[in-house]
Amino acid sequence: LGIPFPHRLENPHVIRAKQILVGVVPSGPSGVELTSKFTHRETPQYKAELGNALVNVARLVPQGVLVFFPSMAALSGAAEQWGKRGSDGGPTVLERLEKHKGF
Repeated sequence: LGIPFPHRLENPHVIRAKQILVGVVPSGPSGVELTSKFTHRETPQYKAELGNALVNVARLVPQGVLVFFPSMAALSGAAEQWGKRGSDGGPTVLERLEKHKGF
């Protein structure tokens, strides 16, 4: 990024560099933009699309997945919606995530 960091801490870890993939997912499975702008991240469409994208990642990636949210409020809002059943009565996003990853 070209940003100078005056302090740098490194610790030994059990995960090797070849085991890590860092990336940005610009859109979800149905093409909805996955931007976390405050006005966008509060919409039900965004939360549903983010949840569906995470379910797809959890299904495809072996072992663990680490997801960062811009704030605790964003995480709480998404998790609240992901715990609700849709109008079709199918499994919630959290139930679908639990199927692939224990948490």
